[in-house]
Amino acid sequence: MERVARIIEADTAPRKAVVLSACRGVTDALLSLIALAEQDAPTLEQRLHELRQRHVGIARELLAGPPCDEFIATFEQDLQDIAGILQTIRLVRSASTTMRDVSTATRSCASIVFAPMCGERMMFLALSSG
Repeated sequence: MERVARIIEADTAPRKAVVLSACRGVTDALLSLIALAEQDAPTLEQRLHELRQRHVGIARELLAGPPCDEFIATFEQDLQDIAGILQTIRLVRSASTTMRDVSTATRSCASIVFAPMCGERMMFLALSSG
């Protein structure tokens, strides 16, 4: 992501449009979390924590100060939403297609990280890989 950020920042065009998708493996990780919740697996919380650590690490590599803090706060809210969905799945031991779609349609970490770096000069279109 750092290389992509440098390329975007180096472009002197007054306005840009960038198409982004989830970070590599995130959609698969979310689907794996759903499967773990369906099984009431004891490793669910650890895997959710690993997903958090990955995103926070990316943010800290690419952002500093208030933009980093804002990303982490937004991401923490998203994680709370995901944890709530996973708890529901854990209780009923099943995830509907709608639950899977909602769980994997979280905001792209790439769009959240790149937006503060580039300010208002850029329009982002985040794609779901599902």
